[in-house]
Amino acid sequence: MELLLKHNTTKKEVYLNVTDLRDSKLFYHFDDVVLPEGMDDGEYTFSLYRDSELLCTGICQIGDYKPEKTTYNKTSEIIQYNG
Repeated sequence: MELLLKHNTTKKEVYLNVTDLRDSKLFYHFDDVVLPEGMDDGEYTFSLYRDSELLCTGICQIGDYKPEKTTYNKTSEIIQYNG
């Protein structure tokens, strides 16, 4: 099986060969995943393939990545129409 990890910010792609332990009917279970050294922390979209057939996709987080918190100040303005 091949696991594609695509970083959601940098769009860098990493391909990993993995083997499903086949110990569950509900999910895939891998114990042989070795990430390349220097791989960026962050949010990734993953795609799992078997013989070029797409089996599943999803989102995962790698490392101690913490998303930035953005705060927006909302000002309200009341507009009254007397028509």
